[in-house]
Amino acid sequence: MAIEETVTIHGKRIASLEGDVSSLKVETSKLGLTLAHQDERQAERFVSLSTSQLELKDILKARAESEEKRAEEARKYREGRERSEAEAQLTKQKWLQSLLTPQTLILIIVVVASIFGVRTLDLMEVTGTPSPVEPAP
Repeated sequence: MAIEETVTIHGKRIASLEGDVSSLKVETSKLGLTLAHQDERQAERFVSLSTSQLELKDILKARAESEEKRAEEARKYREGRERSEAEAQLTKQKWLQSLLTPQTLILIIVVVASIFGVRTLDLMEVTGTPSPVEPAP
């Protein structure tokens, strides 16, 4: 009986070890599935992050281009405004020069002199302009 007991004890131990091996195989397969699932999630996250980074890159590029375009438009507007201001000042200067001709200056002097009582004939003699009407003798 000692041999039979030993065989029984060893049989029980073998059965117990086979049970342990089975449970370890189950846990190993569970861990394998968990790792595979984590790999899939990590790959999905990587793709998602890569896509997001590319989208952000495109957005930043578009923003930089729009800022450059806005700066260019502002520069063109500023140059146009400065050009129009210079043209307006030049036009004003030409207008003033056209008003200040020798004929208009003489007319202004005549009007001012007539206000103070100087006769036109006396003024024309001073300026050297021949009088249109000869004075009566």
